[in-house]
Amino acid sequence: MKANPLTAAIVIIGDEILSGRVQDVNVNYICRQMFDMGVQVQEVRMVPDIEDEIIFAVNQLRKKYSYVFTTGGIGPTHDDITAASIAKAFGRDLVVNQKALEIQNACYEKRGVQANENTRRMVLMPENCGLIMTTKTSTPSFFIENVFVMAGIPEIMIDMFEDAKKHIKKGNSYISRQITIKIAESKLADILEETHYMFEEINVGSYPYQKGEDWYVDAVVTGKDMEIIDQALNMIKNHLLSQKIFFEEK
Repeated sequence: MKANPLTAAIVIIGDEILSGRVQDVNVNYICRQMFDMGVQVQEVRMVPDIEDEIIFAVNQLRKKYSYVFTTGGIGPTHDDITAASIAKAFGRDLVVNQKALEIQNACYEKRGVQANENTRRMVLMPENCGLIMTTKTSTPSFFIENVFVMAGIPEIMIDMFEDAKKHIKKGNSYISRQITIKIAESKLADILEETHYMFEEINVGSYPYQKGEDWYVDAVVTGKDMEIIDQALNMIKNHLLSQKIFFEEK
């Protein structure tokens, strides 16, 4: 597939992910959302709660891709160092964001909750950043240029992402078509490779799985031009028909 002008990377931050104590589910959600918006996610990184590692990843990826999404490390505890790390990555001071503070105060007042030193840490953000709003917690998060910083808790991250989408440019949406083939993947390799190189505008993926004693392959053709997708898919189907190989369109 030809390079997409709108690209993205995801940085998953947190020792709990790397230790296996918590299973990440945010990547799948973000990738699906980006796919629907015509933005191609090209890289995912997991980094520990180490300032230098966060800074290095963010600075490298924000120069390489249209958008960078980080999740994790923006809570009230000692290991929530994402905001401070992002500030350093951009060479900005970490300051009390007055608008975020007002939102937090209003939320606490409504709930009858008293703010403390730990909750106040959550309004420390890089200077001159934009806010990512959420209804799931008392404090918004933030974005700087093309870097969007979100919570690691999936429910909160999803809510934040919905607000972040307002600041993300949409590309032409991708289209996918799939056929399921009853065959071992190795026997399809040649025709899939030939199709892939015949039509540079599309991507051809194969996903094998076993059902009982039989092997199946989901062949997926993805692109932005329905006519080209149909041509590529017909090339695969015609090959299968000539070989009397069973397939089913999805």
